[in-house]
Amino acid sequence: MRRIALGVAVLSAGCPSTDDLVNGSREPVIHSPPGPGAPSPSPAPSPSPSNGRCNPRAPFGAPVLVRELDGAALLKPPVCVTRDELEVFYLRNDGAGPSGMPTFRHGRRSTRDGAWTVVTEDPPYPPPIDLASVTAGGAKLYYYVDVDGLTGIHAAVREPGGTFGDGTKLTTPPNGPRGGFIVDSDDFVYFSDSAGMLRAPVDDGGFARSDGVVVVPAPNVIPILNVSQTNLYYRGFGDQHRVYGAHRARKEDRFGAPALALTTDEPITGVEWVSDDDCVMYLRGPGSHVYESRRR
Repeated sequence: MRRIALGVAVLSAGCPSTDDLVNGSREPVIHSPPGPGAPSPSPAPSPSPSNGRCNPRAPFGAPVLVRELDGAALLKPPVCVTRDELEVFYLRNDGAGPSGMPTFRHGRRSTRDGAWTVVTEDPPYPPPIDLASVTAGGAKLYYYVDVDGLTGIHAAVREPGGTFGDGTKLTTPPNGPRGGFIVDSDDFVYFSDSAGMLRAPVDDGGFARSDGVVVVPAPNVIPILNVSQTNLYYRGFGDQHRVYGAHRARKEDRFGAPALALTTDEPITGVEWVSDDDCVMYLRGPGSHVYESRRR
Protein backbone atom coordinates (compact mmCIF):
# COMPACT_ATOMS: atom_id res chain seq x y z
CA MET A 1 0.00 0.00 0.00
CA ARG A 2 1.38 3.34 -1.07
CA ARG A 3 1.45 5.92 1.70
CA ILE A 4 3.11 9.14 2.74
CA ALA A 5 2.93 9.85 6.45
CA LEU A 6 2.37 13.41 7.54
CA GLY A 7 4.00 15.16 10.46
CA VAL A 8 2.23 18.24 11.83
CA ALA A 9 1.82 19.36 15.39
CA VAL A 10 -1.98 19.44 15.40
CA LEU A 11 -2.58 15.85 14.24
CA SER A 12 -2.91 12.80 16.47
CA ALA A 13 -0.07 10.32 16.33
CA GLY A 14 -0.28 6.71 15.22
CA CYS A 15 -3.98 6.55 14.22
CA PRO A 16 -5.11 5.47 10.76
CA SER A 17 -7.47 8.02 9.20
CA THR A 18 -10.45 6.38 7.51
CA ASP A 19 -11.73 9.73 6.30
CA ASP A 20 -8.81 9.84 3.86
CA LEU A 21 -10.86 7.48 1.67
CA VAL A 22 -12.48 9.48 -1.14
CA ASN A 23 -14.81 7.75 -3.63
CA GLY A 24 -13.13 4.49 -2.71
CA SER A 25 -10.01 5.50 -4.63
CA ARG A 26 -7.73 6.85 -1.93
CA GLU A 27 -5.62 4.86 0.50
CA PRO A 28 -5.65 5.51 4.27
CA VAL A 29 -2.38 6.64 5.77
CA ILE A 30 -0.84 6.83 9.23
CA HIS A 31 -0.44 10.25 10.82
CA SER A 32 2.78 10.84 12.73
CA PRO A 33 4.09 13.76 14.80
CA PRO A 34 6.83 16.10 13.56
CA GLY A 35 10.45 15.48 14.40
CA PRO A 36 12.18 17.40 17.17
CA GLY A 37 12.55 21.08 16.42
CA ALA A 38 10.40 20.99 13.27
CA PRO A 39 8.49 24.26 12.70
CA SER A 40 4.72 24.19 12.86
CA PRO A 41 2.82 24.50 9.58
CA SER A 42 1.26 27.84 8.79
CA PRO A 43 -2.12 27.67 6.98
CA ALA A 44 -3.16 30.38 4.57
CA PRO A 45 -4.86 33.39 6.16
CA SER A 46 -8.59 33.78 5.59
CA PRO A 47 -11.25 36.11 6.97
CA SER A 48 -13.66 33.16 7.21
CA PRO A 49 -13.26 29.79 8.95
CA SER A 50 -14.81 28.07 5.92
CA ASN A 51 -14.96 28.71 2.19
CA GLY A 52 -17.62 26.06 1.58
CA ARG A 53 -15.15 23.32 0.70
CA CYS A 54 -12.66 23.38 3.54
CA ASN A 55 -11.41 25.40 6.47
CA PRO A 56 -8.59 27.48 4.95
CA ARG A 57 -7.05 27.84 8.41
CA ALA A 58 -6.76 24.09 8.88
CA PRO A 59 -3.49 22.31 8.06
CA PHE A 60 -3.18 20.12 5.00
CA GLY A 61 -4.00 16.48 5.76
CA ALA A 62 -1.91 13.40 5.15
CA PRO A 63 -1.19 12.80 1.44
CA VAL A 64 -2.96 9.81 -0.10
CA LEU A 65 -2.38 8.12 -3.43
CA VAL A 66 -4.51 9.22 -6.38
CA ARG A 67 -4.97 5.81 -7.98
CA GLU A 68 -6.60 7.03 -11.17
CA LEU A 69 -3.47 8.92 -12.26
CA ASP A 70 -1.57 5.78 -13.18
CA GLY A 71 1.81 7.38 -13.20
CA ALA A 72 4.16 4.45 -12.72
CA ALA A 73 6.75 6.81 -14.15
CA LEU A 74 5.36 10.27 -14.79
CA LEU A 75 7.75 12.81 -16.19
CA LYS A 76 8.66 16.09 -14.57
CA PRO A 77 5.97 18.30 -13.00
CA PRO A 78 3.43 19.60 -13.20
CA VAL A 79 0.34 17.48 -13.54
CA CYS A 80 -1.76 20.08 -15.35
CA VAL A 81 -5.27 20.61 -13.91
CA THR A 82 -7.72 23.00 -15.56
CA ARG A 83 -9.28 26.00 -13.84
CA ASP A 84 -12.59 24.21 -13.20
CA GLU A 85 -10.72 21.14 -11.84
CA LEU A 86 -12.62 18.85 -14.21
CA GLU A 87 -9.73 17.99 -16.56
CA VAL A 88 -6.12 16.93 -16.04
CA PHE A 89 -3.22 16.41 -18.44
CA TYR A 90 0.05 14.60 -17.85
CA LEU A 91 2.70 12.44 -19.52
CA ARG A 92 3.31 8.78 -18.80
CA ASN A 93 6.86 7.65 -19.44
CA ASP A 94 6.07 4.29 -21.01
CA GLY A 95 7.59 4.82 -24.46
CA ALA A 96 4.24 4.00 -26.08
CA GLY A 97 3.75 7.41 -27.64
CA PRO A 98 4.82 8.55 -31.12
CA SER A 99 8.38 7.43 -31.96
CA GLY A 100 8.79 5.95 -28.50
CA MET A 101 7.85 9.17 -26.73
CA PRO A 102 5.75 9.30 -23.55
CA THR A 103 2.02 8.87 -23.88
CA PHE A 104 -0.18 11.93 -23.48
CA ARG A 105 -2.84 11.29 -20.84
CA HIS A 106 -6.11 13.21 -20.41
CA GLY A 107 -8.41 12.78 -17.43
CA ARG A 108 -11.95 14.03 -16.88
CA ARG A 109 -14.42 14.00 -14.02
CA SER A 110 -17.93 15.32 -13.48
CA THR A 111 -17.28 17.05 -10.13
CA ARG A 112 -14.16 18.67 -8.78
CA ASP A 113 -13.89 16.17 -5.90
CA GLY A 114 -14.76 13.10 -7.97
CA ALA A 115 -12.51 10.36 -9.31
CA TRP A 116 -10.68 10.79 -12.62
CA THR A 117 -11.42 8.80 -15.76
CA VAL A 118 -8.21 8.84 -17.81
CA VAL A 119 -7.59 8.01 -21.47
CA THR A 120 -4.64 8.26 -23.85
CA GLU A 121 -4.92 10.95 -26.54
CA ASP A 122 -2.82 12.07 -29.47
CA PRO A 123 -0.34 14.66 -28.21
CA PRO A 124 0.25 18.03 -29.81
CA TYR A 125 2.96 18.07 -32.49
CA PRO A 126 5.88 18.09 -32.09
CA PRO A 127 5.29 15.73 -29.16
CA PRO A 128 6.23 16.90 -25.65
CA ILE A 129 9.04 15.54 -23.50
CA ASP A 130 7.69 17.47 -20.48
CA LEU A 131 4.63 19.56 -19.76
CA ALA A 132 4.83 23.08 -18.31
CA SER A 133 1.26 24.21 -17.52
CA VAL A 134 -2.25 24.46 -18.88
CA THR A 135 -3.75 27.95 -19.11
CA ALA A 136 -6.78 29.87 -20.40
CA GLY A 137 -9.20 27.57 -18.59
CA GLY A 138 -7.77 24.51 -20.34
CA ALA A 139 -7.66 25.97 -23.85
CA LYS A 140 -3.86 26.31 -24.03
CA LEU A 141 -1.03 23.94 -23.13
CA TYR A 142 2.62 24.88 -22.69
CA TYR A 143 5.14 22.07 -23.07
CA TYR A 144 8.78 21.29 -23.78
CA VAL A 145 10.25 19.79 -26.93
CA ASP A 146 13.75 18.38 -27.42
CA VAL A 147 15.08 18.99 -30.94
CA ASP A 148 18.68 18.02 -31.68
CA GLY A 149 19.52 18.21 -28.00
CA LEU A 150 18.04 21.70 -27.58
CA THR A 151 15.00 22.32 -25.39
CA GLY A 152 12.34 24.72 -26.63
CA ILE A 153 8.96 25.76 -25.23
CA HIS A 154 5.88 25.25 -27.38
CA ALA A 155 2.26 26.29 -26.95
CA ALA A 156 -0.72 24.41 -28.38
CA VAL A 157 -4.39 25.40 -28.30
CA ARG A 158 -7.68 23.53 -28.60
CA GLU A 159 -11.37 24.22 -29.09
CA PRO A 160 -13.77 23.37 -26.22
CA GLY A 161 -14.07 19.61 -25.97
CA GLY A 162 -11.40 19.05 -28.61
CA THR A 163 -7.76 17.94 -28.65
CA PHE A 164 -4.68 20.14 -28.80
CA GLY A 165 -3.44 21.03 -32.26
CA ASP A 166 0.12 21.59 -33.47
CA GLY A 167 2.34 23.50 -31.08
CA THR A 168 3.95 26.85 -31.88
CA LYS A 169 7.50 27.41 -30.66
CA LEU A 170 7.96 30.43 -28.44
CA THR A 171 10.71 32.76 -29.58
CA THR A 172 11.84 33.46 -26.01
CA PRO A 173 13.50 31.80 -24.30
CA PRO A 174 14.82 30.22 -27.53
CA ASN A 175 16.39 27.28 -25.70
CA GLY A 176 17.19 26.73 -22.11
CA PRO A 177 16.53 24.81 -18.93
CA ARG A 178 13.13 23.33 -18.33
CA GLY A 179 11.36 24.90 -15.44
CA GLY A 180 8.66 27.52 -15.30
CA PHE A 181 5.01 27.75 -14.33
CA ILE A 182 2.77 29.87 -16.56
CA VAL A 183 -0.41 30.83 -14.71
CA ASP A 184 -3.97 30.28 -15.92
CA SER A 185 -4.46 33.92 -16.93
CA ASP A 186 -1.59 33.40 -19.39
CA ASP A 187 0.09 36.67 -18.43
CA PHE A 188 2.93 35.67 -16.08
CA VAL A 189 5.48 32.91 -15.68
CA TYR A 190 7.02 31.99 -12.33
CA PHE A 191 10.45 30.39 -12.33
CA SER A 192 13.51 30.12 -10.14
CA ASP A 193 17.24 30.73 -10.13
CA SER A 194 19.92 31.37 -7.54
CA ALA A 195 18.29 34.70 -6.60
CA GLY A 196 14.96 33.17 -5.65
CA MET A 197 11.55 32.69 -7.25
CA LEU A 198 10.88 35.22 -9.98
CA ARG A 199 7.91 36.43 -12.01
CA ALA A 200 8.12 37.67 -15.60
CA PRO A 201 5.44 38.78 -18.08
CA VAL A 202 4.36 36.44 -20.88
CA ASP A 203 3.09 37.37 -24.34
CA ASP A 204 2.50 35.50 -27.58
CA GLY A 205 6.24 35.34 -28.19
CA GLY A 206 7.07 33.93 -24.79
CA PHE A 207 9.00 35.49 -21.95
CA ALA A 208 12.46 36.74 -21.09
CA ARG A 209 14.08 35.36 -17.96
CA SER A 210 15.98 38.63 -17.71
CA ASP A 211 12.64 40.36 -17.03
CA GLY A 212 12.12 38.33 -13.88
CA VAL A 213 11.46 40.07 -10.56
CA VAL A 214 12.02 38.19 -7.31
CA VAL A 215 8.74 37.48 -5.50
CA VAL A 216 9.91 34.92 -2.92
CA PRO A 217 13.55 34.63 -1.74
CA ALA A 218 13.69 30.83 -2.06
CA PRO A 219 16.21 29.80 -4.73
CA ASN A 220 16.42 26.93 -7.19
CA VAL A 221 12.95 25.40 -6.84
CA ILE A 222 10.03 25.80 -9.25
CA PRO A 223 6.86 27.08 -7.57
CA ILE A 224 3.26 26.34 -8.45
CA LEU A 225 0.42 28.82 -7.93
CA ASN A 226 -3.34 28.76 -7.79
CA VAL A 227 -5.43 30.33 -10.54
CA SER A 228 -5.79 33.62 -8.64
CA GLN A 229 -2.01 33.82 -8.03
CA THR A 230 -2.58 34.36 -4.31
CA ASN A 231 -1.14 31.07 -3.00
CA LEU A 232 2.31 29.80 -3.94
CA TYR A 233 3.80 26.45 -2.92
CA TYR A 234 7.11 24.67 -3.42
CA ARG A 235 9.12 21.78 -2.10
CA GLY A 236 12.02 22.81 0.08
CA PHE A 237 15.32 23.09 -1.79
CA GLY A 238 17.41 20.07 -0.87
CA ASP A 239 14.62 18.91 1.46
CA GLN A 240 12.31 16.22 0.09
CA HIS A 241 10.12 16.10 3.18
CA ARG A 242 8.74 19.64 3.49
CA VAL A 243 6.44 21.86 1.48
CA TYR A 244 6.39 25.62 2.02
CA GLY A 245 3.76 28.17 1.09
CA ALA A 246 3.55 31.94 0.66
CA HIS A 247 0.30 33.87 0.49
CA ARG A 248 -1.17 37.25 -0.39
CA ALA A 249 -4.66 38.71 -0.57
CA ARG A 250 -4.46 39.83 -4.23
CA LYS A 251 -2.08 39.04 -7.07
CA GLU A 252 -1.01 42.72 -7.09
CA ASP A 253 0.24 42.44 -3.49
CA ARG A 254 3.57 41.21 -2.21
CA PHE A 255 3.78 37.65 -0.94
CA GLY A 256 4.16 37.15 2.77
CA ALA A 257 7.12 35.29 4.19
CA PRO A 258 7.14 31.57 3.27
CA ALA A 259 6.01 29.20 6.04
CA LEU A 260 5.96 25.45 6.44
CA ALA A 261 2.74 23.98 5.02
CA LEU A 262 3.33 20.23 5.13
CA THR A 263 5.86 17.69 6.40
CA THR A 264 6.02 14.09 5.17
CA ASP A 265 8.01 11.08 6.32
CA GLU A 266 8.35 9.75 2.77
CA PRO A 267 10.21 11.90 0.24
CA ILE A 268 8.37 14.01 -2.30
CA THR A 269 9.92 15.29 -5.49
CA GLY A 270 7.67 18.25 -6.13
CA VAL A 271 4.39 20.09 -5.70
CA GLU A 272 2.22 19.51 -8.77
CA TRP A 273 -0.91 21.64 -8.35
CA VAL A 274 -3.03 23.51 -5.81
CA SER A 275 -6.72 24.33 -6.12
CA ASP A 276 -7.77 27.97 -6.37
CA ASP A 277 -9.56 27.79 -3.01
CA ASP A 278 -6.38 26.43 -1.38
CA CYS A 279 -8.17 23.28 -0.22
CA VAL A 280 -6.46 20.57 -2.30
CA MET A 281 -2.81 20.00 -3.24
CA TYR A 282 -1.23 17.41 -5.55
CA LEU A 283 2.29 16.18 -4.75
CA ARG A 284 4.74 13.93 -6.58
CA GLY A 285 5.68 11.10 -4.23
CA PRO A 286 7.51 7.76 -4.20
CA GLY A 287 7.52 5.91 -7.51
CA SER A 288 6.63 9.15 -9.33
CA HIS A 289 3.00 8.66 -8.29
CA VAL A 290 0.65 11.54 -7.55
CA TYR A 291 -0.61 12.05 -4.00
CA GLU A 292 -3.36 14.33 -2.79
CA SER A 293 -3.40 16.39 0.41
CA ARG A 294 -6.55 18.17 1.61
CA ARG A 295 -7.42 20.74 4.19
CA ARG A 296 -10.32 19.61 6.36
